[in-house]
Amino acid sequence: MSVEISNEAKLRTAERFVTAMNNTREVTRFDRDTLAIVEAKVVELGELIEQVAPTGRLKSLALTHLEETLTWANKAIYTQGAQI
Repeated sequence: MSVEISNEAKLRTAERFVTAMNNTREVTRFDRDTLAIVEAKVVELGELIEQVAPTGRLKSLALTHLEETLTWANKAIYTQGAQI
């Protein structure tokens, strides 16, 4: 069984799942510098959690959500641009 995907569905999907390969917006030096700052702060917080939180599910969840935070920040900055 084969389903033909409409152009409209392809366009909506491409807009939702932006990657470095299909991002049509030019990424600026300011975007990269801003994301480097965000990444450094996330890593700093991760190191603090790694040191002070007891090993277990809650620590794991905290670190996983930090990874998610960096992912969303990355996508927001690369697709919409960094702002001050």
